[in-house]
Amino acid sequence: MHGNAYTRTVNGHTVEVSSYDRRERAKSGTAAEKTGQTGGSTGGKTNILTGQGRSSLPSTPNTNVPAVANAKVVAADLREANPDSRLHTDLAEPPPFVKEYLKLSPPATWENMVLALEQADLGPNRVFAYANTFAAEGGVRKDPEGVASSGITGHLLSDARGAAPPGSPLKSVRAPVDLTPDQRVQVYDYYFDNALASVGGAIALDEIPDKQVAAAVADTLFRHGPTGGTLIVQQAINTVRWAEDLAGINLTSSFGDQTLTSLVLLSSSATKAALLTAIAGFRDNRVRPSELRRVEYFSTWK
Repeated sequence: MHGNAYTRTVNGHTVEVSSYDRRERAKSGTAAEKTGQTGGSTGGKTNILTGQGRSSLPSTPNTNVPAVANAKVVAADLREANPDSRLHTDLAEPPPFVKEYLKLSPPATWENMVLALEQADLGPNRVFAYANTFAAEGGVRKDPEGVASSGITGHLLSDARGAAPPGSPLKSVRAPVDLTPDQRVQVYDYYFDNALASVGGAIALDEIPDKQVAAAVADTLFRHGPTGGTLIVQQAINTVRWAEDLAGINLTSSFGDQTLTSLVLLSSSATKAALLTAIAGFRDNRVRPSELRRVEYFSTWK
């Protein structure tokens, strides 16, 4: 799965990044950003550009839903059966602000999703990013205001189902709430393959040196859509670049090579905190008050 490290040059700086095998689905090379260029879904459909993520968490938990008494036992059994899993390390627990909601989900919802991510042959950044967005979207619970589950809308599921290969079990799933953990992973990867099509697809997240920056970027693209999310990321990049006396990048709302290479450069320890803070700052006025905890969470890593 892992390829060799390679370098990118950004404004005269040579930066080493991790490379993963793009396999048959990735585009060769990376395309330069162009004004108006988008990473929309195939077949001329544009619903993927509107943003699929929308927090399904109400302002307070629904206490009428009984918690599952044996959830901790099931989770402990999964950890014991998978000694090398990240269930013992950086993904041992879901984000703190969603723990109470995930307790109302089926046993070991978080652990099952982490295991599905690890078994999907993804790079470490995608595993970490998808897990955190899954939690931020309320786990597997259905959105009380619609059909979405894990932030996966009916439109996104329909597009992913259409793109799935013949014979895929995903072809028979009609509602997001019925998706299995591995199918949720498949839909997430489909979404980011489209959102990041200009830089080779979802695997571009694994080129960002810092997994927490990759997760913050991914959650922004998922919640605000490829167009709106990319604009937020580009605005944040410019905020940090200007503070470092570097020229800004073009605000194209299109996630191309210029945006990716800037993220690679700004993911260093010297500028990481400023970048995460800037992304959160541009997200704050674009979400509902009940989602501010989500935005804050993705800005707290330093």
